[in-house]
Order: sequence, then structure tokens, then C-alpha cells
Amino acid sequence: MPTRELRLVKQTPSQTIGICSCCSKQFKSYLPRLDQARWEISTRFSEHKCKPLTMPQPFSRTATPRKRGNPNWGKPPQDVPPIATEFELYVRRLGLRKKTYATSARLRAWCEDNKYKFYIPEWLLVQWGMVVDGNAVELSSPNSPRNKWG
Repeated sequence: MPTRELRLVKQTPSQTIGICSCCSKQFKSYLPRLDQARWEISTRFSEHKCKPLTMPQPFSRTATPRKRGNPNWGKPPQDVPPIATEFELYVRRLGLRKKTYATSARLRAWCEDNKYKFYIPEWLLVQWGMVVDGNAVELSSPNSPRNKWG
């Protein structure tokens, strides 16, 4: 352990500062007379216990591990909230209830036009006597545009 020495750094009538050469602790005195200020600083210096400066420890990442990979790996998939079908959206637009589906002419016309495009409940198709071929694909007519840009 290095020897302790008091080093006076600043000596003015308003302030006197001393530093311990071992631990770099500062001692201040605001006494106006320099001899009294030196006495005060030397008394504090002799009473203090040195805590020598140690070399800083290298930074380690052990406290906060890096998070890598998918945090949901191995967990069961979350339930996907149900989304309304196009049929349900159209029924809602018309303001119909399940009891009035079969009596609506507008809904029946929409279902005939879209029976190959969108899901329509089977019980409603049976009630109206509509037959839907599950393998059929509706092709656009040659005169109709293929997309919205023509």
C-alpha cells in the first residue's frame, strides 16, 4: 500500500483544499487564516481511513443475458379471434336476423350471385333448393375486367 501524504492543492484566503495521495479524497477548509485552514485539513486527513482506489472491473454481461430466438417457441399457438365471413357482413348490412334469412329476396339474390365465391350456410342453401358443386370454379366472363384497372 502506498504511503499516505496530504497534498495542498489550493491555498487562498477564501478556501484551502488538500488531497490524500493514496485515495484522492478531498479536504476543504473555508477558514480565512491559512495556518488555521492547514490545521483543520491536516486534522481531518489524520482522522480519515484510506480506501485505496482499485482497478475498475471489466464489464460483464452476466447480469442481463441476451435474449435471442423466438420467446414463444414450444408454447401452444394462441387462439385466433374469429373473423366475420362475407356472408355475415352482408347480413349485418341488411340488418337481418337468422329467422328472416330465408324470407329476404335481396339476400337470396346475393347468395345466387356469390354461392361459388363466399361461404353461405348449408342449411340456407338446402332451404332455398340451391345446389353448389364444391369442385366448381367460377370463371369471369370474357367481357368483364380481370382486375380493377381493366
